[in-house]
Amino acid sequence: MTRYDGRNGNGYQPRGGGTPAPPGPDFPRHAPLASAGPLQPNERRVLDKLAEAWNAYLELSKAHPDQDAEFRHGIHALQHQIMARPTRRMLLDEHG
Repeated sequence: MTRYDGRNGNGYQPRGGGTPAPPGPDFPRHAPLASAGPLQPNERRVLDKLAEAWNAYLELSKAHPDQDAEFRHGIHALQHQIMARPTRRMLLDEHG
């Protein structure tokens, strides 16, 4: 699978060999997080899987002009839920 890593000139690096596929015209592919910060390992894995879902979605044929924005919005909503978990834990630790 090709993933966005932001390090080379065009930002695309094949994983496990092969030729990198170019991104769609409007939306780049995304890579797993480089640093998880306060995320727990399972939370990081969920975010990585969401990035994989987005990359796989970009390979589907387009049936409607709004579908990319709708799918992206859904992925972002899920990412927000996962990324809010460290803050909730911190607040619980501080305020019980």
